[in-house]
Amino acid sequence: MQDVEFIYSNNNYKVAFCRKLANYNELNKIASEITIPDFKSTKRKNEWLTTHFLLKKICKRTVTYSYNKLKKPVLNNENENISITHSAKYAAVIVGKRKKVGIDIEEISSRIHKIAHKFLNETENKYVSLSDNKTVMLYVIWCAKESIYKYSDSYLDFPSQIIINKFKPSAKIINAQIFNNKRIQNVKLHCKINKEYVLVWIAQ
Repeated sequence: MQDVEFIYSNNNYKVAFCRKLANYNELNKIASEITIPDFKSTKRKNEWLTTHFLLKKICKRTVTYSYNKLKKPVLNNENENISITHSAKYAAVIVGKRKKVGIDIEEISSRIHKIAHKFLNETENKYVSLSDNKTVMLYVIWCAKESIYKYSDSYLDFPSQIIINKFKPSAKIINAQIFNNKRIQNVKLHCKINKEYVLVWIAQ
């Protein structure tokens, strides 16, 4: 049976996480309950089925989602807000009843250093350069900015409009600011970090 970990759960929102579905029987069971889009790749199909598997675990019923004009997932015929994420091995879903939400997961590797210049601003680059664990720091910042982007209702430039405050590599909560339309919004994000992946989410 597929193991699902509930990372966080309260009256306002829930976060669930698992390895991607690989068991044939579990894939077929989820597939039998919903109409599956015509995916060109098995990988994309399994990602889609895994997120629906997690949604069912959280909502305790079969639910489906589609994408709005901002290409963000929305539940069909439901009031809750959702955000989904997946990497090569893992998938995670957040469902918020009265909260806007965003979530991102990334598996840790050295490749993050090659694209750091695309999402770091000068302040973030300074405190990351002083860290003994630059790789994890970069992944936390990237996941935090991705989560905020998914949470937001508009396009945001990662270096200039999303600022991640200085934090420790072991942080479970980090703070950030969103600069949008001359407004500054302070936000709080939650982190789950281990040797394999970084998971970050926002709900507020």
